Amino acid sequence: MLAAIAIANVALILLAFYVGFTPVGSSIITGVQGRYFLLAAGLTYLGAISLLPAWRDRSQVGVVLLVMCGLLTLRVSVAALGIYSANWH
Repeated sequence: MLAAIAIANVALILLAFYVGFTPVGSSIITGVQGRYFLLAAGLTYLGAISLLPAWRDRSQVGVVLLVMCGLLTLRVSVAALGIYSANWH
């Protein structure tokens, strides 16, 4: 259920920015910032934690999720820099 809510949240945000801020014919959705996806990220993390078996030691879950979030943020940042570097020249 948490994954469905997260996906719906992301889809509605992208749709709102596509309709509200993106020029017709643009290849990217403009105006979107990472802060709009914090709710979806939190729901995804809670869903991942709740899927762990009850007997499993959950003391290291925060560290694993923090590393995963860092890697995901790095990947998105590299992709964004690739897209926007075309506008810098």
